[in-house]
Amino acid sequence: RVPSNRMPHPMLFRISLVGGEGGKHVGVLEFSAPDGCVVVPLWVMRSLGISDGSQLLVETAELPRGTFAKLQPLSEEFATLEDPKGTLEHAISGVYTTLTKGDSIVISHNGQE
Repeated sequence: RVPSNRMPHPMLFRISLVGGEGGKHVGVLEFSAPDGCVVVPLWVMRSLGISDGSQLLVETAELPRGTFAKLQPLSEEFATLEDPKGTLEHAISGVYTTLTKGDSIVISHNGQE
């Protein structure tokens, strides 16, 4: 056991399909799943191309702190929002611990994605 004052924060992991290539870096929300199981959000499952019951390899990861991210809207509608920057910050705050190059972030605003 590692003392809590020496635990990395945020805790980061690399998850990948057992025997597969690629993978994704993710953060942890809570440790409440039964032993031997992980609960993965649907958007991460889709990104990895996995389904319920897939066997995953979970490894701890240390990543350098990012200093810059260039984001590009996939729809012109985003630019027409009253406060696109604030909308983006609100949508990703507390949800995304890490970003991987090529990730798509789905933002819900006023019932639309």
